[in-house]
Amino acid sequence: MSVSLAQLQMLHSQAEQVHRVDPARAQQLLGQLLNAETDDVSAVAFQGAVWLNLGRPDAALARFEHALTIGPPIAEILLDRAVALGMLRRFEEAASSCDQARSLAPGNAEAHFLHAEMLTQLGRLADASSSLDR
Repeated sequence: MSVSLAQLQMLHSQAEQVHRVDPARAQQLLGQLLNAETDDVSAVAFQGAVWLNLGRPDAALARFEHALTIGPPIAEILLDRAVALGMLRRFEEAASSCDQARSLAPGNAEAHFLHAEMLTQLGRLADASSSLDR
């Protein structure tokens, strides 16, 4: 059975609510969320975002990559993938992911800013500046 985004969000909300009084239960709920089988693109991307927030860009990247293989490219998922790649210091790939997001959503300021940030990490300051001018 495929788990929906709403079900994963409910698990996340429950984990946040019980975290202070029962950290073990909160960990159990997060485990259920992160290990849930789903073919819902938004749910898979949500799992990636949770992994990212837990400081696990490697696991997050795997979820974002999976989300992009089971559905059409979505700018927000491409940007989340870029963040994970940046955390892994894979700046060239991160910049490429930002480029894809910018082509899908040219007005997305976050895509331009993140692209410039990745180019800066690569030492390509002129390209970074031009990315912000768009």
